[in-house]
Amino acid sequence: MEQPAGKFERILESTIFASRWLLAPFFIGLIMGIGVLLIKFVKELAALIGGVLGIVEHDTIISKQCTQTGRSQKGVGRMRYMVVLEQGPESFGAYVPDLPGCVAVGESEQEALELIQEAIEFHLEGLREDGIPIPSPHSSSRFVEVGA
Repeated sequence: MEQPAGKFERILESTIFASRWLLAPFFIGLIMGIGVLLIKFVKELAALIGGVLGIVEHDTIISKQCTQTGRSQKGVGRMRYMVVLEQGPESFGAYVPDLPGCVAVGESEQEALELIQEAIEFHLEGLREDGIPIPSPHSSSRFVEVGA
């Protein structure tokens, strides 16, 4: 005759073995969560390395046209202005801290960058026409981590 403890252990073992599939969604979710965190970690690491090396994701380079003998000289008179992008509920805004009043809004980040580049060129052209000196770019940006 079988002992009650042995029968209980066999029933418990078969119940646990049969219920392992109930935990499968939990483990799949856990694996997916770890995957998402890994992707986020790699992106943050790439941004950190880029920041250390001086590579900024949203640098916009604006080149002024130097007209000598009717042609533009590549590489001459280039200015690099920092552009701040802000995501709103339905659009992206962009502005240039070194050029007060120079702003643009686009439906996407790319559109906002394209529009702010046009706005900067237009702004600089207006300053030249009015005889106002072109301000030198002085702004820079850094990320600071804080506990939340």
